[in-house]
Amino acid sequence: MDALELSHDTMRVLERVESGEEVVITVEGRPVARLIKVPENPRWVSRDELFSWLATGSADAGLRRDLDELVPEMLDDRDIR
Repeated sequence: MDALELSHDTMRVLERVESGEEVVITVEGRPVARLIKVPENPRWVSRDELFSWLATGSADAGLRRDLDELVPEMLDDRDIR
């Protein structure tokens, strides 16, 4: 869906998203955004699961430094580099 269509019929697009559809917004044919329904109940994850995600994901390069500065005692025994 292009951005112009979104601006003309926002309510219909939001109704589609609310019903579970994922909508990709394009500008001049390039995908620039993805609209998805907000989960009704956020899912909490354990500390171990979070560190597992950090170890295997591609987070911001400065994340490790920031985490070390904020909570070094939580990271001493973890290798998330």
